[in-house]
Amino acid sequence: MRDAVVITVYSGVDYESRAAERACREAQSILVREYGLPVEVISVPVPVPSEDAPSHGVPLVLVDGRPIAKGRAPLISDIVEAVFEVIGEEYGIQGPQLPEVAVGV
Repeated sequence: MRDAVVITVYSGVDYESRAAERACREAQSILVREYGLPVEVISVPVPVPSEDAPSHGVPLVLVDGRPIAKGRAPLISDIVEAVFEVIGEEYGIQGPQLPEVAVGV
């Protein structure tokens, strides 16, 4: 199996960016704890004023280089499903059906 699925978060200093980072960390925790999947979260700060963040596409969340959210915080379930899609394409594994869960900061 691969080393880890990489979730990359490009974030500013705005609320949506903080929520995106938190959602990614929570998804990582779920994937490791519940499924034993190796997941790495990389946070990349982007120096964008908070009022300009959405127009610059921040936050931007990528799962193994695939964009899953731009200008908004993704749901935890969106991140988990994207990780299972990546793994499924590589190994033919299907992920579980998850309820939608929003995260607040």
